[in-house]
Amino acid sequence: MQTAPKTSPSPFSPLSLKMNNTVLFDDFSTDPLASGRISALSGSWTWSPGILSVSPGGSSSPSRENIAYLNLSSYGFQAPLPSKIYVVTKVYQNDFSGSYADIVFLSSDSASSSLYTAGAYYQNKNNMQAELYKYMNNGWSQLDSGNNIGATSPVILEAYLEKGQTYANLSASVLSTGESSTAFYNDNNPLSISYVGIGSYNSMNTSFAFIYLSKSMDPLYVYIMGFPSSYTIRVLDSDGRIYNVNYDSTIGMFEVYLFQDPSSFSPVLRNALVLVYSGSSLVSSYYGDLWGGCVYSP
Repeated sequence: MQTAPKTSPSPFSPLSLKMNNTVLFDDFSTDPLASGRISALSGSWTWSPGILSVSPGGSSSPSRENIAYLNLSSYGFQAPLPSKIYVVTKVYQNDFSGSYADIVFLSSDSASSSLYTAGAYYQNKNNMQAELYKYMNNGWSQLDSGNNIGATSPVILEAYLEKGQTYANLSASVLSTGESSTAFYNDNNPLSISYVGIGSYNSMNTSFAFIYLSKSMDPLYVYIMGFPSSYTIRVLDSDGRIYNVNYDSTIGMFEVYLFQDPSSFSPVLRNALVLVYSGSSLVSSYYGDLWGGCVYSP
């Protein structure tokens, strides 16, 4: 274990959380359906510890999307949604023939709601890609599709929505080991969005391992500010794995990239060790949980 030297070029100052951008994190360790944290609109939803699954059956919707939405108030969050919001989940897909696993943005909590989907489209056993769709007036419109990558399970699915009175900027990203696919769209005829959920389309069984919402900043990263770009920052997890850290001059912060592979990824890096060096001198450190999308500084 490294410790601060007796002398350093600047006073030693430990890191702490300075900007909490986490809206909610549900790892499904307890039943979100029975507790009312999540409500099923359509499809047949079931829970097992750490997993929320959906298959055809139960109630149906005009869109044919199987949807469950978050009751934000049950997480202590009051409407409206932030104007910039990221949503990330882990998807296990059990059929790869024209099926979709989606993050869903809804206008209402009705099964007939207008909605956006930011999803992973499994074309077949070999190919998949990110997709953006819009459903309104009983019809689907494809907004954009990303590049093809190899079909696999699990994957990390991330959606971003920035909404205003006259526009909505959307993106969907699918991350697998060594590959990613991203779709973008700027909607000048935006839907009014009040709810967030998860869903599937044309799938016999889709499972989700968690859901994480962050406002303003991407939860695939942890942000560290307050140090010159010449400093070196090392981040390790409890197993000693090292995480990539880069300085982003556009925001003046270091970014810790949390994604290494879909199976191990979590938007919360538990029991992390952060070491900040000026040359060979340790000037700051942190031990504890790092939350995706949040900002830490001395």
